Amino acid sequence: MRYIATFLLASLLLVSAVAMVSVVPALDGEVQGFEVKRPSWPASWAEVKANYFNADRLLFTLGIIRKPEFVKFGQPGWLFTGDQYSLVYTDATGALNYRLDELREIHRTRQAWGQYFASQGIDYRVQVAANKHSIYSEQLADKPKGDTRLDAFVSLQVPQDEYLVNSVPYLLARKAHGPELYLQTDSHWNAMGAYYAYQQLIEGLPGDITLTPAPDINNFTVTQGGDLARLLGVERLLRDYNIPAQRVPVTGRYFDTGEQHYVGPSYPVGSLERAQVFTTPGALNSQRVLWLHDSFGSALSPYIHKTFKEVLHQSYFEVLDDSKKLIDMVRRFKPNIVLVTHAERHLGEELFRNGPRAIAELSAAENYPHVLWQFTPESAGAKNMQPLGDSVYSATNNDPIIETPELEACEDYCLLRVAIDVEQRTPMQLFYREKRGQGFSPQRVYTRILSPGPNSVLLRIPAEHVALGMRLDPVAYQGEFLLNQVELLSD
Repeated sequence: MRYIATFLLASLLLVSAVAMVSVVPALDGEVQGFEVKRPSWPASWAEVKANYFNADRLLFTLGIIRKPEFVKFGQPGWLFTGDQYSLVYTDATGALNYRLDELREIHRTRQAWGQYFASQGIDYRVQVAANKHSIYSEQLADKPKGDTRLDAFVSLQVPQDEYLVNSVPYLLARKAHGPELYLQTDSHWNAMGAYYAYQQLIEGLPGDITLTPAPDINNFTVTQGGDLARLLGVERLLRDYNIPAQRVPVTGRYFDTGEQHYVGPSYPVGSLERAQVFTTPGALNSQRVLWLHDSFGSALSPYIHKTFKEVLHQSYFEVLDDSKKLIDMVRRFKPNIVLVTHAERHLGEELFRNGPRAIAELSAAENYPHVLWQFTPESAGAKNMQPLGDSVYSATNNDPIIETPELEACEDYCLLRVAIDVEQRTPMQLFYREKRGQGFSPQRVYTRILSPGPNSVLLRIPAEHVALGMRLDPVAYQGEFLLNQVELLSD
């Protein structure tokens, strides 16, 4: 009996191995609508396993993706990012639930940054890099049934947002008259799509800026599968096409130390944790650019380097969580232009509504010299928070509340000033009413993200909201916090 079991197990393993090997095409051809290439003769056992004994490859050739939350099949020959990344697929099909108040807050935040930079003589633009889903929606397996979050966001921009560069309509127009703009096996635009995005971004800046010429669309190269193929473990199986990056001599140095780390031809610069400055001696223009971007900046960067003499790169995830970081970078680098390029799927990130709007309010704080109301431990309207002495409070649940009285001493705006020390990263929210007797709602709220330690917050509030009474939720956790100051100021 033992020999029979051993024979059956060995036979099963042999059949499985043959099945795995047999699904790898012996010649260049097509699988699930994708161009595939014959693996080269393996030089090691690792290559044998990667090319021949690959369960993900077996499933792929059978039309099965093991983790569809990461990658989804589109029409034959197309891969798309799944919902693991900011619910991008749900958004693309028009089924995402988004909050308009958060989108409005992002708009207000960007306006404040734009006004701040304008006061410093700096040009400022925020570029939304279109999801592949938005440009090639006809290649999705599921057809869109409604508007995307970006559609809703753009519809709120009245008057038109002068700082926003929305690449979706621009790329859709170019797509209709030219080559493909995105890689079929990757989540990003290709060199041609990146060039058009670069063109839109630079042409929208004031002044006379010389652009680098477009790449030659006939000068394409065959590459292996992109990042989506890598997530499936089939990058060696699939082919894609791209245009080689334009390369010019550059030097690179770390921004914090000034240490030079690179001399040579330019290369695609992705999302950097550590800030780096690249200098192009033969650049077409002399401006200094501070550029915060994610991986969509990789294909853009060769064009940017060829265009501007000095470019400071860093991921916006490393900077925009604290407005002081960006202000410090601007003070030290002294750029002529500040650019932010972010993937469409990151539109709703908290950091795009975190903090910067307070910069404009800080400059106006001196215009509010009169204390209209001040919170004390004896003030009425506090709930779910226990005073412990010396301005320390204990939130008895994750929803401590301070309600302000109805006050009508503001002419146009009042200023709410809060000084608070918190134990953990947490939202601070101020709810308001639009008419008397109305309850508080998540649709009517100002939100600030507090970092661990001391925080100073200024909120410029319309007089009509102050007159109807408001509700401040200082933290969203159960535990202690130090509330040094909560007061409403009037002019």
